[in-house]
Amino acid sequence: MLDVATGQQTRIVSGKWPFARVAISSAGDRIAVCRADNTVRIHEADTGRELMSLGGHEEAVFGITAAFAPASARIATASGKTIRIWDLGNGAQIRVLRHESQSVIGLSVLLGFLTDGA
Repeated sequence: MLDVATGQQTRIVSGKWPFARVAISSAGDRIAVCRADNTVRIHEADTGRELMSLGGHEEAVFGITAAFAPASARIATASGKTIRIWDLGNGAQIRVLRHESQSVIGLSVLLGFLTDGA
């Protein structure tokens, strides 16, 4: 991780499985790490401590992405032909969106149903 003000490295997030993408919550307090073991791990930004592991994807969450909802209470993750919506308060999967023939190649814009409290 880098300090955006100084550009200096502050810590290294590592693990057994490779990862390709990370997402940072709008508050800057949490980091989602998309992993090749079919999970997205949520880490506390200040300490790097893992807060939860979001499992359930049928394919690696590798080279895809995750997007936090505005107040960081929910996150959307994508892998293969699915998008999953998660509650970050308890780690529960809220919704699964499936496409029959096309793979999801990324998430960059939050949809209306992701607004916190909806």
